[in-house]
Amino acid sequence: MLMIETSGSMVEIGRQQGEKFAEALVRCADRFVGLMESRRDDLDKVSALVRKQLEGSAPHLLEETAGMAEGSGMSEDRLFKLRFYSILAPHHPVECSTFAVVDEAGTVWLGRTNDIEVEDHWSQVCEVRRPDSGFATITTSYLCMPAGAGVNEHGFAMGGVSAAARDTYGTEGTPAVLLQDYLLRTCRTVAEANEFITGRAALGKGEVWLAADATGATALYPIAPGRPITPLPREFGKRWQGVTNFQPDPEIPNANPYPHATYNAWARYGVISHRLGDGNPDCSLEALQDLLRHVANPGPSMPEGVFGLQTAYASLSNLTGRTMYLTAGNPNQKPFQEFTLGQGIGVSVE
Repeated sequence: MLMIETSGSMVEIGRQQGEKFAEALVRCADRFVGLMESRRDDLDKVSALVRKQLEGSAPHLLEETAGMAEGSGMSEDRLFKLRFYSILAPHHPVECSTFAVVDEAGTVWLGRTNDIEVEDHWSQVCEVRRPDSGFATITTSYLCMPAGAGVNEHGFAMGGVSAAARDTYGTEGTPAVLLQDYLLRTCRTVAEANEFITGRAALGKGEVWLAADATGATALYPIAPGRPITPLPREFGKRWQGVTNFQPDPEIPNANPYPHATYNAWARYGVISHRLGDGNPDCSLEALQDLLRHVANPGPSMPEGVFGLQTAYASLSNLTGRTMYLTAGNPNQKPFQEFTLGQGIGVSVE
């Protein structure tokens, strides 16, 4: 897994990424931009439309892209197409599991596994970012692509899973990755996130996001293309909330193109439910790390060879302490490393 710490203006942050990952960015662009070039004739036209949208809604991302091009020596146009792959080609399959839980001491935890194609494991990056404007964050994502999973300096955190919706509800809305970027950069609490996100429609693939904060509030955000978002708060009296690869809102019918994937998703959800339910009160750091090992693909509860996608990394964030514990690979094979917003990470690319 790639790792970096950045700071400064958005141009400077981009330049730091470009300088450190110049060779990896070329490899990543060959993979993802190459896929789009082979599949759509209108890539340049669609890319220009997305750029125009970002000029009005997220100019900081364009500044970061320009710095990244300067640092890496890659053309800004190719880097733009790589960075916003999730908008230009929004149906890249990933799976994942995510949960949030409040332990008996009041510490709030958010755990997540990221399950993707084995050939893309190398391109996952953890970034500790301290920008001149906006909140400091620890995030995980594909190399150079805007992150939708992580924790910020105020203890607000997000995780997410793919969850294919059967229906599309319209073509009006905001690309999902831009909404996620906004939430992590600007929200201190789930209440603030709920106020912003309610009624907005996301574009892209079907997903479910899980938001949590240091006060113990949590909410699920079911994402179906073009459908206004309605947050689902944690049930009263329940100390945890989680989701795997299914839509939790009964008003959003699930697509079920791959029955084995649905089986795997519900198996992972069953493990999470059992381990975090009232009969299993252990929510220590060690116990939650062990839970992530059990829902990893493959792992003790997920046999080898049953599911095509495999766990690229697992993360467990202590929102109270603004700390992330991360494995640079499957947690059954790699140890957890600690990252905090309180000090530098002092690591290099593995």
